[in-house]
Amino acid sequence: MLRECWICALLFSISAASQQPAAAPQPTAAPQPKSSVRIPENSRQQEMGSIEGRVVGAAGEALKRVDLILSRIDSTEYTRYSTTSDGNGHFVLVNLDPGKYHLSGRRRGYVHMTYGAKHPGRPGTTLALDPGQHLSAIVFRLFPQSVITGRVLDQDGDPVAYAGVQLQNYQYERGQRRLTETAGETTNDQGEFRLFGLAPGRYYLSVSWNQMMGMSSTLEQAASADAAGAISYTRTYYPAATNASGAQPIDLQPGSQIRGLEMMLLKTRTFAVRGRVISSKADPADRPAEIYLVSRDVSRNFFQDSNRSTDSLGNFEFRGITPGSYVLVAQRWGNPAWGGRATLDVGSANVENVVIPISPSAEMRGRLSLEGQTDPNLSEIRVWLEPESSGYAAGAVGSVKDDGSLVLSNVVPNEYRLGIFGMPDYSYIKAIRLSGRNVLDSTIDFTGGVAGNLDIVLGADAGQAEGLVFDAVDQPVSGAIVALVPDTAHRGTRGRYKSATTDQYGRFDLKGIAPGDYKLFAWEDIEDGAYEDSEFLKRFEERGEPASIRERSHTSYQLKLIPADDKRKPE
Repeated sequence: MLRECWICALLFSISAASQQPAAAPQPTAAPQPKSSVRIPENSRQQEMGSIEGRVVGAAGEALKRVDLILSRIDSTEYTRYSTTSDGNGHFVLVNLDPGKYHLSGRRRGYVHMTYGAKHPGRPGTTLALDPGQHLSAIVFRLFPQSVITGRVLDQDGDPVAYAGVQLQNYQYERGQRRLTETAGETTNDQGEFRLFGLAPGRYYLSVSWNQMMGMSSTLEQAASADAAGAISYTRTYYPAATNASGAQPIDLQPGSQIRGLEMMLLKTRTFAVRGRVISSKADPADRPAEIYLVSRDVSRNFFQDSNRSTDSLGNFEFRGITPGSYVLVAQRWGNPAWGGRATLDVGSANVENVVIPISPSAEMRGRLSLEGQTDPNLSEIRVWLEPESSGYAAGAVGSVKDDGSLVLSNVVPNEYRLGIFGMPDYSYIKAIRLSGRNVLDSTIDFTGGVAGNLDIVLGADAGQAEGLVFDAVDQPVSGAIVALVPDTAHRGTRGRYKSATTDQYGRFDLKGIAPGDYKLFAWEDIEDGAYEDSEFLKRFEERGEPASIRERSHTSYQLKLIPADDKRKPE
């Protein structure tokens, strides 16, 4: 996900400096969108620009009634413009402030897209708008949605009602590629399901028997007979596998209609997990805790099947669990909230007497400072504690006050990563200390209780990298994904990764870079966040352009595009 893409509001000019590579061609050489004359009105109107174009379908046909949103991406202020395409697919957005934007489109029956994106869900081309500039000849292509229909049967060939059907694909999270659910449905009384509104791509289909729903008596009896943990129905992957490694992918093209798939729920050896939630302090026993079972295997889907609630004594039970390593996350909502977690391994027997200690949430206080600034404006900065484990564990967000103080409320015991948003584009995260201990590159462990004070220091001398991306015939490339990747010693520090997409002239601009050594890559198309995966980078390590970022440096680079069909193996 292009998580940190702070892009400058001014179009950069290509020039050479003594420490920089040779000057790149002027951006006016790029083919489109076209740029026409400036608007000759009063001084304010002369600053305003416009964007005009046409929305078409996969075959080039005009699309009417497409809702278009233009979002400013180079400002901390939330600025959006909207319009709708007419009967000829034509649209125009007027009275636009100079800056950098992303344009997205949505229409019933079509996939939500960003202009210039190679695939749905990917970042698109940045549209850079000069003062008074009119961008025209924008051609925005949308893909029709796809549909998958089918039936779920038990091993006797009878339809299964209320089965959970999940469509998953691989996505990157924190540098790891794992299955993530993208669509879900419950079968009807005939065991039928229909998944719609699907984007083109590669997917994996699975079915799970949800004991919490009203299942057929045959399945209920089977589960009851196997409650001790021998054989029971388990998550089944299309066409007939009990784990994702044996699943057959389903490739959807734009507008695919895949109908009549049949899946049979399989039985395998499964086990029960039983335990209870305890607290050392008085807590509201009348409120049950929600328990989530989360796989620690990154090749598996986030959740085993579903959550469970504790009974009045704090007891819980999961059945039908396959062998593997898991995290149990307990959450009791309210003010204060209560939370806790426990790890466990399921092997060849039921797991009994699991204890999850829970504690009430607490306030986390701290301070943020910006080095070298006597009166900085810190009110736009947000600090976020993100749970390290997947699942429904709650995080916490707090705003920084003008004096630099901050309070994160309702922080439940868990492991967290700290994120900071809304920082000035000349700054970077220099240090994060918890009660004097450096936690910049590590998790913050509150599993034993929330305690300590946060001290966050932002450096005010960040560097900047800008440049152009060229293809194999030295033409500038719009919509390329540019990633700044830190040296090996700092690849565990997520805040050091930066990314952006090139604008209509092939230009990119990365700000807020911590001083250090990096590599710059430019891809035609990659999965969002793939550049944080060390295994993925092995294939392209030698294609990176070395970048040495110094305090307050401003350096230009020329990058060669890595084509989307580059299938090279790791060296």
